Amino acid sequence: MEVNDAHADHKSAGIRTWLRQRIQPKTMTIEQRETAQDAYKRLLNDSLSPAFRKRGFSGSAGRYSLNSKTHWALLGFQKSAYSDRDSIKFTINVMVVLRSDWDQFRALSPASPARPSPSAHYSREIGGERIGMLDPVNRRDK
Repeated sequence: MEVNDAHADHKSAGIRTWLRQRIQPKTMTIEQRETAQDAYKRLLNDSLSPAFRKRGFSGSAGRYSLNSKTHWALLGFQKSAYSDRDSIKFTINVMVVLRSDWDQFRALSPASPARPSPSAHYSREIGGERIGMLDPVNRRDK
């Protein structure tokens, strides 16, 4: 083998290695993979929040309210306590209450927040409901 052939073989091997590194899929370690929590945050921030805002809601990060002078119309995303890096279960809590009813309730319960929470139950008449329970045909938590 001549010197030029050895150089060409070395150069050719280097190119093959370079190409192999670029076209082979990179394997990711668990630490590099997007977690379910990351995907959930991205879903809320990049997709749902902008879509809700286009429809008149305000809020972010899973807590939204429909702008109304007469009602509190609230949505709240709630993750399961059993979620982990590989999966997340969540539901959406919904609450609609007249502002005047909320103000009357607060007058009787001054420790109540200025704005109700869709995941809380304050009385028989005022409380949030999980979205799956609103389906009249298949009423169950989803």
